[in-house]
Amino acid sequence: MIADNFPSEDLLEHLDDLLSLRNKFAYDYSVETIKKLTLDEYCEHAGDKSNFCYRLEHELEEMGHINVYAAAFGVKYDKDIHAYRGMKKYSKTEDPDEALAKIKKEIIALIHAGADEDYSAIRNSMIAPNIRYKILAVYYPDRYITVFAEWVLRYFCEKLDIPCEDSDDTLILQDKLVMWKNQQKHMQDWSLLVFVKYLYLEFDRPESGDDISVDSHKKKLKTLKKEIDGLTEKISKASEKTVLTRQRDEKIRAYALERAHGVCQLCGNLAPFYKKNGEPYLESHHIIPLAENGSDSIYNVVGLCPNCHRKMHSLKLAEDIKILKSKVAK
Repeated sequence: MIADNFPSEDLLEHLDDLLSLRNKFAYDYSVETIKKLTLDEYCEHAGDKSNFCYRLEHELEEMGHINVYAAAFGVKYDKDIHAYRGMKKYSKTEDPDEALAKIKKEIIALIHAGADEDYSAIRNSMIAPNIRYKILAVYYPDRYITVFAEWVLRYFCEKLDIPCEDSDDTLILQDKLVMWKNQQKHMQDWSLLVFVKYLYLEFDRPESGDDISVDSHKKKLKTLKKEIDGLTEKISKASEKTVLTRQRDEKIRAYALERAHGVCQLCGNLAPFYKKNGEPYLESHHIIPLAENGSDSIYNVVGLCPNCHRKMHSLKLAEDIKILKSKVAK
C-alpha cells in the first residue's frame, strides 16, 4: 500500500493548480461560448495554443491523456491546402463550417448529458470516445474520473476485487470505481483526481490489455477462427480461389487485430487513436513476409501501432521477431 501520508501536501497543491487550469477552461468554454466558437477558436492550427482542441488535449493533459490525431476532433487544419477541412463523419462534403456546427451541437449535448447523467445520450454521442470522456471529466471533475480506456478500468477493478460484468462499459466501470472509493472511510473526502493518482501509484498502469479477460472478446475471436477455418476448407475445394482467398485474408486480419485488443503487440502501448467507428487503430503485419514464404495465417499476423509497423519493415530486428512470434504461438 502507498504511504500513510498520502496524499501529500505537494500533491494536493499540484492538483489545486491543475483544478485552476480546469476551472479557467470551463469558464472560457461555457455552453454559450461554445455556440459562438469560430474555426480558429475551436481547431488547433499553425502552432496556435489558444483554442478548444489544444487546451483540452494538451493544457489539461493531466486530466486524462487522450492521444488522438487532429482529425478525431472533427475538423483539422490541412497544411497542404492551407485551409480547414471537415471530417466526413460530420460533413459528407468535408465542409469545415458545416462540420464545426455539428461538432458544437454534439459537445453541448454531451455537456448537458453529463450534467443529467444521461448515459444513453453519452453513449450515443458522435464524439470520439477518448475525447468524449475527457470532456466529461473536465466539465464534471467530481463526477467522472480521468481514466477512459475500458481495459485499464477493468484492470483497476480487478486489483481492487470489484466484480465486473462482460457488458460493463466505460461509464459503468467508472461508476464502480467511484462507488468503491466512497465506501472507504479514509478515501471519502478525496477528490476524484486524488483517487486516480492513488490508483496509478498503488497499481501502476497495466503493460497491456492482453491479461484482461473479457468473454465477449474471446467469443469474437472464436467466431472469427471458425470462419477462417471454414473459408480455408472452401479454398482447398474450389477451382476459383481469388474471392475466397480475399475473404479469408480479411478474416485473418480481423482476427489479428481483435487478438491485439487495442494494444500494440510489440511495444505494448495503446493504439494511437480511435477510428471513426470507435475501434482502436492498429495495423496488421506478417511476422515473416509472404515474399519470404511466410504463411497467411493467424499464427503469422499481428496487430501493431504505426510506429512499430514501420520499424518492423525498416529494421526487421531478430529480437522483435522473437517477441511477435511468442504473441501468436499455438
